[in-house]
Amino acid sequence: TKSDFPEVLKKAQSIEQNYAQTTYSAMAGLVAANLAYSVGDVEQASTQLRWVEEKAKSSSFQSLARLRLVAILIDQKDDGSIVKASELLKKKVAPGYEALAAERQGDLFLVQNKTDDAKKAYLQSWELLDAQKAKQAGLKELDTMTKEMEKRNPGESQRLLKVKIDSLGGF
Repeated sequence: TKSDFPEVLKKAQSIEQNYAQTTYSAMAGLVAANLAYSVGDVEQASTQLRWVEEKAKSSSFQSLARLRLVAILIDQKDDGSIVKASELLKKKVAPGYEALAAERQGDLFLVQNKTDDAKKAYLQSWELLDAQKAKQAGLKELDTMTKEMEKRNPGESQRLLKVKIDSLGGF
């Protein structure tokens, strides 16, 4: 809650300062960023995400923080934020974050009114998620029927992405 935020932020900053070399510091930063954003403190959320992106020892935490920061920057919709988001999206992400990076690239294109490019990025994200599902199932790729079924009734990880694709004309 909003009343808990100052104490959570204080504790997160203490963990970041005293245990910067540990995974816990990155986790604390991500939790503090999430809470800051939920209570409307976008500046503090961005600060926490930048800290994780720069200081975390895990490339997964760095990628997650970077992609969350990109979303915040895109929401701001001003030229400076769009440039920063674009620069952050040029950085390589940890394995497993490629689909989210492609989706964020689509979001960036969309806010720039590049709808064809946005749709391509969203479709790329969809394909990457399908490839991840196939790999998890021990398959080379998903069969055609499964792919078509997913397009009509997507799983939780693809619902919002489907809405974005549908808003641009669908598959």
